[in-house]
Amino acid sequence: MVVYMEEIIKAPILPPRNGNNITARREAVFKAQSKKIYKQNTLIRQGRAKLTIHEQRTIAYLCSLIPYPSDGNIKNIPRDYIFNIDDYCTICNLSKDGGMYLRETKKVLKKLHDKSMYIKNADGNEVLVSWVEKVWILNKNLDPSTNGKGKNVKVRLDEDLLPYLIGLQETLTEYGFWCALRFTSTYSAILLELLESYIDEEKQTTTFEISVEELKHHLMVEDVKSYSDFGVFRSRCLELALKEINEYTNLQVKMEYIKESRKIVKVRFVISHKQLALIQTKQEELLNITMEKDLC
Repeated sequence: MVVYMEEIIKAPILPPRNGNNITARREAVFKAQSKKIYKQNTLIRQGRAKLTIHEQRTIAYLCSLIPYPSDGNIKNIPRDYIFNIDDYCTICNLSKDGGMYLRETKKVLKKLHDKSMYIKNADGNEVLVSWVEKVWILNKNLDPSTNGKGKNVKVRLDEDLLPYLIGLQETLTEYGFWCALRFTSTYSAILLELLESYIDEEKQTTTFEISVEELKHHLMVEDVKSYSDFGVFRSRCLELALKEINEYTNLQVKMEYIKESRKIVKVRFVISHKQLALIQTKQEELLNITMEKDLC
């Protein structure tokens, strides 16, 4: 049994919203959104849990808080993380309309606690893991790190999940947290991670092929009857996700179709990275949207 560090990671508190701190707050949000997310390819390719946009962003946020160990040793990874709910909503570009964000955050964390999935480990055994093992809604009067900003949350990650969030670099997918923060389709984040997991960083362009049935299985739509018509599947799922990936992330992806006897049986993705200047522009667009919503 692995014994994890007892250290608690506290997310940095954003500067307050006032005229003297707006620039500092903007810089802090940009720094938080620019963090990296790490996931094992096994988790990306095998993990099947239907998540909402809110749930996807919450998982991405939690992953962005994990300090990646240079030696890949999971014993050096803390399981407990504390963050301020107001800051989390700001960074994740989530709505705080009507003061409902505390209730919504509690609801989302409960769902992530309740949802689980089977992952095959290195021994070939299937392990049932959940995203979150335990959640504490902390009393602001008892938690000095809150600094009078409202409720903080302490989240303990599932110990069986942690090995899939770090590890050896050659089996790990890495991408920017900011890439996942403007999607409106749940398929976009799933497809983004799948494509990222197959990218060959030593090549300018990566080509990845997958059967239509495997792709439907990965996107968890294999039981949607209307998607038996590939045209419907393409328009309602693939094209929407690809449009958002090309519009909002650091990837540029083209989609091609492979036929057998006039039937489309495979999809080929041709993946490349955008130029740095364009990536910086996309990050700046997200930051502007985030700060406009935050300061309303």
